[in-house]
Amino acid sequence: MPDQSVSRRLALGTLAGGIVGATLASASLAGGDDLAHGPTLEGAAQLPREASLLAPLAAGSRVLSWDVVAIEPLTMGAVRVQLEGDSGVAFAVEVLARDGSPLAARPPASTAKFALYVSNGGDGRMPTAEEQGLAAMALAQIVANNEPHVSSEGFLTQGERLEAHPVALLLHVDGSTMPGPFDPATARA
Repeated sequence: MPDQSVSRRLALGTLAGGIVGATLASASLAGGDDLAHGPTLEGAAQLPREASLLAPLAAGSRVLSWDVVAIEPLTMGAVRVQLEGDSGVAFAVEVLARDGSPLAARPPASTAKFALYVSNGGDGRMPTAEEQGLAAMALAQIVANNEPHVSSEGFLTQGERLEAHPVALLLHVDGSTMPGPFDPATARA
């Protein structure tokens, strides 16, 4: 039998998915509203698309050790989930359309239809912090459960988004736009 290695990220992602799955199952058995302080999976079809995609999560929910601060509507081809830890560290997970191209950047988590990228104020050159990647993997488990019932219309792949909305690279963790070094509004004469 060939020797197959299992990466630490895969093992932790599987563990995180199991924890989220078990939490969702126990919340469902307990009445549905405990996990998200929001709707059950059955009520998700009546929600806006971004809420349906992430149901039963809502602002105030907890994913692993992170609090959900906000789930933003589909903007510039992505849905942003703002998260904050107990220490005050904040970041966002952006849900975009999955890009099947072998040249596409690999997201920390993906589903059949969507790719989840961590937006932590970096420029994409630094590796994703492990805990933030695990949060993206846990969110991907929720998205995978809901995606059969949610349209992916309007979602862009990362490449399409950067082409159509170059400012998306400059989005700060809180969703505001960070001025870049070549921003004419901040350039000195």
